[in-house]
Amino acid sequence: MSVVQFKNSKKKKANLIAAVLWIIYSITMFYYDSKNSLWYKYLGIPLVIFYLLAYFLDKGIIYQIDNNIIKTKGVFSKSFDLNELKRINRNQHGMRLISEKQNDFRIEKSFLTIEDYNALESILKTYEKATEK
Repeated sequence: MSVVQFKNSKKKKANLIAAVLWIIYSITMFYYDSKNSLWYKYLGIPLVIFYLLAYFLDKGIIYQIDNNIIKTKGVFSKSFDLNELKRINRNQHGMRLISEKQNDFRIEKSFLTIEDYNALESILKTYEKATEK
């Protein structure tokens, strides 16, 4: 099976707000504070670049299906073996994959576009039907 990836549809506005605040801080340091050393004045520049890059590159992969295993991406990633799927609980916030041998795995609807969520749900329905037999 090929790798199926689903991207995050929301950007974190906190990164953009932090970048704007660091820009304001840097400008005030250059114009109004002449007593501090140079490294203190240039502190905001790499932070502005970091927060702007984090904002514009934030649409990363959030869910990935590879070899019958669905995974979340990130620092605290989780995985769930779809062959052991017992049932899927659906609600207005997303889906919860339930198995007897593994911890529950949540899929948040708000992170995905409607098309990606429907595609993911149709893929998971095939695994749910396969485990019912």
